[in-house]
Amino acid sequence: PKEREDIKLSYIGLGEIEINRLSWKGRRTKFTFLIEPYAKMFFDALSLYMKYEYDAKARHNFIFQGADAKPLRFCDYKFNVIRPFQSAATEVLGEGFIRPYKMQLHSLRHRFCVFLKNFILHTEGMGLSDSEIILLTGHASVESVQTYAIIDKVKIEEKLALAYIMRDYLHRKSFNELMLIYHT
Repeated sequence: PKEREDIKLSYIGLGEIEINRLSWKGRRTKFTFLIEPYAKMFFDALSLYMKYEYDAKARHNFIFQGADAKPLRFCDYKFNVIRPFQSAATEVLGEGFIRPYKMQLHSLRHRFCVFLKNFILHTEGMGLSDSEIILLTGHASVESVQTYAIIDKVKIEEKLALAYIMRDYLHRKSFNELMLIYHT
């Protein structure tokens, strides 16, 4: 937050103590990346929020506000964030799913990291590298990102099947030819 060019303009309505409270865990990167379909979902929901819930008369320029129009960062987190999230998650997934897994809002960040590490499809295959995930999420170390790797029998079988198809149909090399390539 302190990297903003004009702090006073960026944080209208906040005192120095509140500005100093804006730095929090996970903000090691100044970039925000949204991938589809989540980008469209976010901006559709943001448009509805701005139309029906946002208080434009608030004396600050923060988009996300609590029920009293204070910046969400300074509101009662449990009342303004956790409870509405758990209520919505329970409505979608059911009570029996939410309780055993202790699903919290931060669970979305973990699931997103698992998706990026293992399942996002791109031109070079599936899953992003640790350094790419660090850039996207602001994690501090490679070790913290590696916890999101899934060792999955189905995933390994898919990789092996794809390798077989590529060898058999694209490269058209025999097993002995491939052995010579990789062992010389």
